[in-house]
Amino acid sequence: MAECTPCGTEFPSEYLSLLNCKNQLNTRQAGVAQLAFIKCDQIVTSLTSSSEWDTIRGTAGALIRTPNGLGSFGKPNTTDAQIGCKERVITEKTLTLTFKTYKYDNETFTDADFMCQLNDSFNAYRLIWLGCDGNLYFTNAYTSGTNPGFAMDLLTSWDDNPENGLMSKNFEITIDMIETCYSIIKPSAALIAAIFQGQANTSGGSGL
Repeated sequence: MAECTPCGTEFPSEYLSLLNCKNQLNTRQAGVAQLAFIKCDQIVTSLTSSSEWDTIRGTAGALIRTPNGLGSFGKPNTTDAQIGCKERVITEKTLTLTFKTYKYDNETFTDADFMCQLNDSFNAYRLIWLGCDGNLYFTNAYTSGTNPGFAMDLLTSWDDNPENGLMSKNFEITIDMIETCYSIIKPSAALIAAIFQGQANTSGGSGL
C-alpha cells in the first residue's frame, strides 16, 4: 500500500453540489469539432477577448485553423517506474488526439500545401481546440500574457484515399500531459468566430 505523503495543501475541487437536478444537463457532448494552431511565441492577454483574437488572426501565420471535422481523444498513455519498495511514479504521460475533416479546397488545392507545411513546422505552434460541446479547450498552464495552447510532441497528417467514397484529411497529434491538464471555457459566439471562423492573414509566407 502506498504511503500517505501529501506533496502540498491543494486538493481536488469537488463539483457534486454543482450538478443540475435534470441529469440531461449534466452530460457533455463528446468529440472535437475544429483545431487551431497558435504560433508558439504568440501571447494572449485576455483569452475571452474577441478583439484580441482578431488582432492575432491579422498577423501573418500567427493563427492557423483546420476546417470543421470530427476528432476524439481517450485515455492517456503512461509509463511508470518503481523507485522504491512500495513507491511507483509516472514518468511519461501522453495524450493522442485524432481528427479528420472531409472538407477540401477544390479550387486552388491549398489543402495539399497546408498538410505538408504543418507536418514540417508543427513544433512552431501550440494547439487549442473547439469541442463538439461548443467549449474551448486549452492548457491549464495558461495565465494572462502567455500562450494558451498545448505544445505538441508529434503531429502527423495524411490523406485517407479509399477505393470509393470521400477522401478525408487526418491528423494524429501527441501531447505531453505529464505536468499539464486541459482547462475549459464556454466561449461566446463572437469569440468562436474570432478564433475559428474569421479570415486569417497568410500573406508573406508559404502557408505557415
